[in-house]
Amino acid sequence: MTMAPTRVRTFEQVVLTDQARDALGARLRSHPNPSVEVDRSLVELHVAFAGLPIEQLQTIIDFGRHVDTPGVMLVGNLPTDLELPDTPTDGGPSTDKRTFVAECVLLGLRPMALL
Repeated sequence: MTMAPTRVRTFEQVVLTDQARDALGARLRSHPNPSVEVDRSLVELHVAFAGLPIEQLQTIIDFGRHVDTPGVMLVGNLPTDLELPDTPTDGGPSTDKRTFVAECVLLGLRPMALL
């Protein structure tokens, strides 16, 4: 007797509501440059992302942790920096950047997949 292979979804998409995006964005806009104290920032960002709706947070946390979860996830409607400085001409990070929402989103999402 042969068993049919179990189909595993290969793609997952989580789209934050505008309300969840705005609440997360408000928390991240006040966060300082996370590259100054990465370890401290990871803990603070863990707290900030914990405010997401439970079902979405569970999906993000489960990503990559179980054999039956998809291999690719797209998280949409994330908060962004309201203003961006000109692209630096020296190839380094901008010294004119006032908020670090993009950096906080990337740094905050990554460890969740490792919990």
